[in-house]
Amino acid sequence: MVTIILTHSARYMRKLVFTAFLGFLLSACKLPGRSFDAATPSTPSPGSGNDLYLYVASGACYGGGVTASAGLGLVTKYRLDTGAYVDVIADYSENATTDLPADLQNYDDDFLMVLVENATTTSFRRVDLIPKRGSRVPEGLTYGGGAFSGILRALHLLADGSVLTSRSGAISKFDSDFQLTATGFVNAPTGACATSTTLMADMVELSSGKIVFAHSAASPNNKLGLMSADGTTCLAAQAGPVTTALPTDLLLHSSGNLLVAYGSTTATSNLIYSYDINQTGNTFTAYQSYSNSAFVNGPSRMVEDVTTGDVYIANATSTYNTIEKFTYNSSTRMLTRAQNFPFIRFSGSTRCVSGMVISE
Repeated sequence: MVTIILTHSARYMRKLVFTAFLGFLLSACKLPGRSFDAATPSTPSPGSGNDLYLYVASGACYGGGVTASAGLGLVTKYRLDTGAYVDVIADYSENATTDLPADLQNYDDDFLMVLVENATTTSFRRVDLIPKRGSRVPEGLTYGGGAFSGILRALHLLADGSVLTSRSGAISKFDSDFQLTATGFVNAPTGACATSTTLMADMVELSSGKIVFAHSAASPNNKLGLMSADGTTCLAAQAGPVTTALPTDLLLHSSGNLLVAYGSTTATSNLIYSYDINQTGNTFTAYQSYSNSAFVNGPSRMVEDVTTGDVYIANATSTYNTIEKFTYNSSTRMLTRAQNFPFIRFSGSTRCVSGMVISE
């Protein structure tokens, strides 16, 4: 084959020759198993100990009333061993419908489940499945309806495979086939849990099947509520540690302790608390686990690496937008910052973190 070059200058020709020669040298000097292509993410081989990833959603977050950066609608993959960026596996900003991920959960070996908020076109609020390898577009499981009639806040998978979703004033329940079974599974609870009808920020299922929800409103409604397994009866409530701290996220740690993130426009009220819950007597025992607002400010999401017990906390405050790594001592109930710099520094992918998952 003959290649004809018509208009290149001699200087450009010299550049072409040098570039080709440099490429030949790099190719010849490659080490086994080492890639020089910076645009191609490395994927650890199974069993290497490095095959866990942190999946991060940047979207519609809640940090306890703090000023948060606008989420970019991304679900991004990072290496858990180093915090290094791997890839964007879903970009909701490509849609013209102003979709934003509001929460993220692990669905199975291949898929993540995403709660999608859309404040502009509310009929597009939904739950999606997205492949962890980003190999195809998100698949919508359900759209619109009464379960999505308010701002979407949180998503939780129960032990039996059913699913809870929370909106501003209620929690809905879907069965394992994602058929709606209760629009108001938890709705305007009474007793000690009243009045909890404005912002259901998150919920978790305890080992007994009972449900704990976080409600974020001005004191005295900044509280945790403990509900019966069928969602109908308030069994107990726990007030926030101070009147200015609003609960934003719940994490049931593998130790059995319930970690609760509190965000606030008052710097000293940005806190992480640990709770022991007596599921027979329906009582809470509180411990302060972390209180340094220099590193936890507007916490929007937490996730645990169950292989180590380490906890990762995302900061939604616009001047932070970081993800911090902590070790957790379940005996003292204390969190300790694992390193002297953020695990993941500010980037577009960490703006208004609304969900985090650790998985292969």
